[in-house]
Amino acid sequence: GTGAGRPVSLTGNIPTSQTGLIRFARRQAEAGRKPGLVPIRSTLDLHDFRAWIRVRRLDAVIFLEQWWWEPIVAAADLGLLTGVIVNEYTEPTIPFYACFDFLIVNTRQHAEVFDWHPQVFFVPWGVDLDAFRPRADAPLAPGLVTFVHLAGMNPHRKGTDLAVRAFVRVRGPARLAVHT
Repeated sequence: GTGAGRPVSLTGNIPTSQTGLIRFARRQAEAGRKPGLVPIRSTLDLHDFRAWIRVRRLDAVIFLEQWWWEPIVAAADLGLLTGVIVNEYTEPTIPFYACFDFLIVNTRQHAEVFDWHPQVFFVPWGVDLDAFRPRADAPLAPGLVTFVHLAGMNPHRKGTDLAVRAFVRVRGPARLAVHT
């Protein structure tokens, strides 16, 4: 079924061509469904998104962990190349990545999983060790424990609310750094 807050299950054959997947995604979007996931609410206005693309005369849009079909379909309908930075996936969602023109992966494991896709770009995580070098083995602030939480742009999915609730229980001098 497709009720708010209930998982959506897909039945039938899932197309394997990019054109077939875009059509499939469009039908799923029109029905308010996503592959095996719970419906997402977003503050992105699709009319504004399309206008933003037109005004800037974009050639491509790169999505990050995108599972809301409407922006992908909108970009494809406007003739843009669509790409995605793949950070997380599950076995059942792997075929859906065929709807993108290209994938950017950051681990060799991801590159192997998506080696069937014609346009996979392996860009490994990287840290400039000359720019980011620990100054010492000492704590950042002596006498103070620092907790770091990487929230990204979706703090509820990343558990920011849980990190804050846990942090208020910490005894002793401490600080919480939330990176978005």
